[in-house]
Amino acid sequence: MPVGCAWRREYAADWLLVVLLTLAALAMRRAQAWESLWLDELHTSWVVADGAEAVPSRAMIGNQPPTYFYLVWATVQTLGASEWTLRFPSVLAGTALIPLSFVLIGHATRSRAAAWTAAFVAAIDRDFLFYATEARVYALVQLLAVVRFWVFWQSLQTPQTRWRAAYIALAAVMFYCHYTTALLWIGEAACAAVWMLRQPEPDGTAKRFLTDSALLFVSCLPATAHVLEIYGRRDNWALFIPRPTLEHLARPAFLQRSGLLACYLAPAAFCGGAAWLRRVHGAEKQNALPNVSRLRLLLMILLIWTAAPVATAWLLSVGDVVRVFFYRFLIGAAAAVPLLAGLLCGLAPTRTWRGTAAVSTTLVALLALGPRYASQFHADGRFLSDRHENWRGAVAYVNEHDDALPVLVDAGLIEANHPSATFDATVQPYCLLPVAGLYAIDTARHSRFAVALRRSDGFPPEARRAVAEQGGAWLLLRARPSSAARVADSVRRKFADRAARIADTTSFGGVQVLRIELAPLPR
Repeated sequence: MPVGCAWRREYAADWLLVVLLTLAALAMRRAQAWESLWLDELHTSWVVADGAEAVPSRAMIGNQPPTYFYLVWATVQTLGASEWTLRFPSVLAGTALIPLSFVLIGHATRSRAAAWTAAFVAAIDRDFLFYATEARVYALVQLLAVVRFWVFWQSLQTPQTRWRAAYIALAAVMFYCHYTTALLWIGEAACAAVWMLRQPEPDGTAKRFLTDSALLFVSCLPATAHVLEIYGRRDNWALFIPRPTLEHLARPAFLQRSGLLACYLAPAAFCGGAAWLRRVHGAEKQNALPNVSRLRLLLMILLIWTAAPVATAWLLSVGDVVRVFFYRFLIGAAAAVPLLAGLLCGLAPTRTWRGTAAVSTTLVALLALGPRYASQFHADGRFLSDRHENWRGAVAYVNEHDDALPVLVDAGLIEANHPSATFDATVQPYCLLPVAGLYAIDTARHSRFAVALRRSDGFPPEARRAVAEQGGAWLLLRARPSSAARVADSVRRKFADRAARIADTTSFGGVQVLRIELAPLPR
């Protein structure tokens, strides 16, 4: 029987509620998807701006494989270029997670309460909402990760060729979407080992998994050169990924994320545990779930699949082999959160306790997130305020002025500011990506130059000559307003012989626009 077919027939009426939930989640994502792109999203905009032939090289400069960008390129070619179309693949993937979680947990538990819990968590979680409105690959990785886990689970239970082939294909596609998804294989290897140890006699699990892994490894070989190239630049990540210690567990960002995780998992776990301790399942056998031992095994496998990549990333980062202990690099494993919440709810032994767990999870999540969403939406029509860089407004502000001053762009990219980086002609075009994609400076009037004012050699001679000849320049700076004053002082010192001054400073969130004016040359 097809996956979930019997369950879907039994609870067909519940799909109306899921459709309404999905539409509400889509509306939340659509409201968020019109805001200005920020720097990392502007990389996507730049990659797809000049035709399919430019996609691979531009994607690889940003340490990314090109697969996802071809999807965005096709969307832009079909629907036109805008914030919405650049984010459309992510919106679609992030929204599809909601009914997918409902179906998979419903099929596994045969419980509408458990299925609802999984779908609701996928709909309301702030990280799921954030990545579903990003013009980056992570929402697609979340969707594929959930499908991948389910296919892997099926291949363990019924090792048919179709499930094994689907697993290899999904794992390869995910690798070519983002290389850090290779960490999920560690979880799958651990799960296969646990499965094998639980079998009363050898069933060929080890041989099948090693064969599938070998085929997967071969399919990933074409990316070896690019992966090694990225590994050679691994020191760049030290600028934003610290070596993890126990102190990092007390940081606000970690506490907030772990606190939200508790909102989803604690109510269901508490209800299930309380019910088993009171042995109420014996009093209400008619409502007990079928095949509870299978559900427990599924929960154990999912926990291992989730925890093993996280533990591996932590060890690699602590040992400074490569710093990948970073949330978005583990986004595939994090996609298991709705499934974990649904399974914990589904393990409650009676219908009453499962319903209590679902209602508790829903209410706790609403209390934790609802006021924040409502307050932000009332303030500016968004649900999240994580993106602070209004590059759209900054570029429009410069284009509105009727002058021909050169435009200097300091985007603060790691590739330009790392001490070991070389700020040369190969890096400078990449550093212009914020003003060369969706938000383009009018090149008919303005010449553009990439600068890195935090470096001693970050002001190219050709940019200096253009500023001197035109008697000034526009500077687009990715920095806080407090930092802009220090940068302005450094620019004034570079042109002290021309009595440089800052004639205009306008803030667009995390982007500052400065107009530099030089005194006329003496006649």
